[in-house]
Amino acid sequence: DPKFSEAWLELGNTLMDAGNFGEAADAYTACIDADPGNASCKNNVTIATRKASLADTALKEIKDNASGANSPEKMFTLALGYKEKGLRSEEERTYKKCLNLNVKFALCHYGLFEIFQQDQRMKDAKIACQNFLKFADASDFKPQIDNCERFVSANTY
Repeated sequence: DPKFSEAWLELGNTLMDAGNFGEAADAYTACIDADPGNASCKNNVTIATRKASLADTALKEIKDNASGANSPEKMFTLALGYKEKGLRSEEERTYKKCLNLNVKFALCHYGLFEIFQQDQRMKDAKIACQNFLKFADASDFKPQIDNCERFVSANTY
């Protein structure tokens, strides 16, 4: 019976235990369709979706590392994907990996600046902004450069 929410919940739990996070999210979604007030399904669908997202990108990153295909550009793109999904700690970690690959990759410094500024980590934000200004090409990043220059001048000690 597709309207038996408890069966969907148990299926989702079993799939989560097996590490099939995408399928588990689908089962929890079906549970919510069957019983919109089911709190367990609502909570678990969020967890399963996040785990599925992390597993997919983590596996891709591992494969890219193994094949030597990671580049600062790919890490920056991956960080933007995390940003769109609201995965802030993964976004920050990926910007740092980007800079480990190439410390002069200006956009990763700017990405860190945005995170640090939003988190009110002003000392870190200033350092990230100064590094961005050091490595950024003025013709390509005019709005970001203007933003960083204003930030650094406003936060001088």
